[in-house]
Amino acid sequence: VIGKLTGDYQAALVGSLIMDIDHLAPAIKEKRLFNFKEFWRRSKSSSDSARSFMHGLIPWFLFSAVICFFDLRFGAIFSIAYFGHLLLDTLDDSPFYPFFPNKKISVKGFIPYYSGEELIFSIALFCAYFFI
Repeated sequence: VIGKLTGDYQAALVGSLIMDIDHLAPAIKEKRLFNFKEFWRRSKSSSDSARSFMHGLIPWFLFSAVICFFDLRFGAIFSIAYFGHLLLDTLDDSPFYPFFPNKKISVKGFIPYYSGEELIFSIALFCAYFFI
């Protein structure tokens, strides 16, 4: 949706997906990166959430500032998309720590992870994309 609104799909996709590299860390550490069955099992479990450093406000700010320094337009769209990802992560019911590794402050949303409600919300976003 952000890519369509801004006309820059690259910046929006990079911004919205870059922080998910922290989901790969446990798979790499446990040497099961290419085990599709295990990947699928973990993707359906909010208790196995690998949200860590990249899913926080400090890395969002730092990455956004550095990228904006080099290319303001790309950086602004990247920053909006990154922040949008963080906001969407606060909606599901797995814990979100905005100041990771400090886990004293956490946000837990109202949409159950991998639920019908999440599917409806996803469809609504998909529709928004086509009607914008």
